[in-house]
Amino acid sequence: GNGVGHVLADIPHSIQTLTDHNSHVGKTIENTNRNMDVMLTSAEDIIHVSERSSENIDQIAAATEEQNASMQELLASSEELAVIADSLEKAFENFEV
Repeated sequence: GNGVGHVLADIPHSIQTLTDHNSHVGKTIENTNRNMDVMLTSAEDIIHVSERSSENIDQIAAATEEQNASMQELLASSEELAVIADSLEKAFENFEV
């Protein structure tokens, strides 16, 4: 009879231990969920920054292409001017002062 009484006396303590463990597990799950929410928000922030960076890179690339086209036009114009200047110089050589 003593053994049974001892086992029965331990049941409330065992139930309390299980309750404490369940409470601890519940809090751990809540903390994990909060941490996952923070990580999700951080990941979303990183995605937004990456998208903005990508847009900025695209704008820089477009501006660089425009600058390159303008410089090529300037180069072509300066080459045309050099040809005109050369033609004028040859034309003036034909005139005697």
